Amino acid sequence: MIEKELGRTGERVPAIGLGTWQLGGEQAVEALVEGVKAGAWLIDTAEAYGTEGLVGQALKKLKDQGLNVFLATKVSPSHFHHDDVIRSCEASLSRLGVKTIDLISCTGRTTRSRSRRRWARWRNS
Repeated sequence: MIEKELGRTGERVPAIGLGTWQLGGEQAVEALVEGVKAGAWLIDTAEAYGTEGLVGQALKKLKDQGLNVFLATKVSPSHFHHDDVIRSCEASLSRLGVKTIDLISCTGRTTRSRSRRRWARWRNS
């Protein structure tokens, strides 16, 4: 699998990862495990997807097999205030059954005017 640098972090990730949007069903966990075995060892999830529990099951199986992943998740826009971000990350850690997450991003739909207001508040703080 081709690897790429993640931004300017020096961290290497596979060019192809496993997204978990709308992932479900009996075969979901096994699909993630097989995907990682095939070389796509980046798993991307989000609290809003409702898939962190399934990803956690796959992570346990992968750990039992001695396989590691680069784990990314996202905080929902409704949790963008400081204390909410902390609680959201702690809940994700619990649902995923891990002690660390490699990448957490704050992302999601927002209106352009809300984005401008948030940017103005951040810039002026």
